[in-house]
Amino acid sequence: MAKHSDNHCIYCEGQGFYDVIVGGSETCPACEGTGVDEKE
Repeated sequence: MAKHSDNHCIYCEGQGFYDVIVGGSETCPACEGTGVDEKE
């Protein structure tokens, strides 16, 4: 099982994408789809 990282992206909650209101999903621009916040 993967260890949960404490530095996950705060915008997409570590998912790498977020659901948009009109339907579907978009890659998170803050983490570029990685789900990890590279800024400390």
